[in-house]
Amino acid sequence: MKVVPEDLWMLSMGSVKRVSAGDWWNEEAFISYLARVNYAFKDRYLLTATFRADGSSKFSPSHRWGYFPSVGLGWVISEEAFMKPLKEVVDFAKLRVSWGKLGNDKIGNYLYYPTINPKGKQVIINGVTQFIPTLNYDIDKDIHWEVMTGIDVGLSAQLFNNRLRVELGYYSKTTNDLLANVSVSSSIGAGYAITNAGSINNKGFEFTLSWQDKIGDFTYGIGVNGGTLKNKVTELGDNNADIISGDYHRTSVGHPIGSYYGYVQDGIFQTQEEIDNYPMTWNAKPGDIRYKDLNGDNKITDADRTFLGSPMPTFTYGFNFTFGYKNFDLNIDFNGVSGNKILDLKKTVAWTTTNFYEKSLQRWHGPGTSNKEPILDKSRGHNYLSSTNLLEDGSYIRLRNIQLGYTLPQTAVSKLGISGLRVYVSGQNLLTFKHTSGFTPEIGGNALQGGMDQGDTYPLPSIYTVGLSINF
Repeated sequence: MKVVPEDLWMLSMGSVKRVSAGDWWNEEAFISYLARVNYAFKDRYLLTATFRADGSSKFSPSHRWGYFPSVGLGWVISEEAFMKPLKEVVDFAKLRVSWGKLGNDKIGNYLYYPTINPKGKQVIINGVTQFIPTLNYDIDKDIHWEVMTGIDVGLSAQLFNNRLRVELGYYSKTTNDLLANVSVSSSIGAGYAITNAGSINNKGFEFTLSWQDKIGDFTYGIGVNGGTLKNKVTELGDNNADIISGDYHRTSVGHPIGSYYGYVQDGIFQTQEEIDNYPMTWNAKPGDIRYKDLNGDNKITDADRTFLGSPMPTFTYGFNFTFGYKNFDLNIDFNGVSGNKILDLKKTVAWTTTNFYEKSLQRWHGPGTSNKEPILDKSRGHNYLSSTNLLEDGSYIRLRNIQLGYTLPQTAVSKLGISGLRVYVSGQNLLTFKHTSGFTPEIGGNALQGGMDQGDTYPLPSIYTVGLSINF
């Protein structure tokens, strides 16, 4: 048996049975030190302070360490003397405020090293194809920790003999030195650069309310929770130059990250007379989308594009109900979002001559037939430019879970030699109330390019369950 030298373990050609290189090998390391102090005075004044130092091999030796402090303060108001007159109403109340920093190193390995693709570009010299080596990616040797700095202020309370529970909060979190893939000049042959690209602020309010009570043999509970989000880019590298991600997204200071960018639809051309009296830069025909001349120069150009919305919800929420009567119990759970847009790219790829999405029934096929959906004609590509025509309302409400159960009385189960038995039926993702035309309103994507529905997102399955739970 031939022993392969340790320094060749990562190479295919290190094996006596292989004659070509192709395998790869890498390693990464992470180490963290944490210190924490907790202090309480009279069980009403609380302090928690932490400090952590994190080291990551993802960055160059001069930038590997990040230092992240945090502090939290709490005041149990319900323990104060001035709250005693409200003791019958307020069972517990606490104010809290916290500030802290966290780091992110979620990038690939060795990205501060330049690597070469030996066959990056092809050129023809004297009739012979030659391969020109190019960089795999542009590098930033000074890439370092992405740091999130946040402040949180909140109130926790329990009232009316703990039947009502309240959580209210406000947060503001700023991410500095954002790690992102950024487009670079094609002249270097590399497709993107991974760098610390800028800063983003997220802020909003969060709340949780719940009520639980009992009336005789009947018990019930109602819970509501939600949170708002206002996302804004506050700074970008390269003198705050916009980050353009593909044909539909743009990241710009003062707007949400990865916003949609394009034209604003202003109806459908119904007749040639309308076209003759409208500023155009291409040969439009009846049935084409009419775009707005936003800058008033009597032309439709790139200068008429604008920010059209964001794939990120501005409000996320959920609510649930629980009911019980004697040995029966019922739980119902909903969740939803609002304020976001979905980019319907199915319109741009559905050119089959035998099958179209149902929305195509609303297309223009003659004067007065539609002022929203253009004619179906694949030769008119200007109808499928990035615009409000491709955007759909991404809000939805989903019945996430419903479960009905019955617990056998203790007298019955004791005869079976067990301590408890419950039978139940449940369903998950049974109903979704949405505005989008796709299989699901939950569309993924990265921060710079999100919300693109190309018809290939697998929908959440509805799951029906019959179960038996036995305790011994």
